[in-house]
Amino acid sequence: MKNILFILQNAQPDNTLDNLDAALTCAAMGQQTSILLLAQGTALLFDGGAQVQEKLAMLPLYGIDSVYVAADALEQKQHEQSISSLLIDRERLRPLSAQAIQQLLREQHAVFRF
Repeated sequence: MKNILFILQNAQPDNTLDNLDAALTCAAMGQQTSILLLAQGTALLFDGGAQVQEKLAMLPLYGIDSVYVAADALEQKQHEQSISSLLIDRERLRPLSAQAIQQLLREQHAVFRF
């Protein structure tokens, strides 16, 4: 089993749907799949649209139990949006410091940036 990380850096819903489909496919094939939201990608947690919300809800069904997010980007986004408007269960959200993100990257066999 390989560790595969999908980094979503933009908030364009159409691209995001394709990227989440790719992550779900990797997970369905038995790979240890993770998702990391950076920069504009954190906006998906608050305003990704109904289809993105559906895909995010499917992640645990495929064994993707945590969604990692840059802690600083999440904090900035929380100042703009209410935490109650999150499209993902707060328990599944894992804020990471810059140092923790570097460690996560080192642990991966493959990293896909979108």
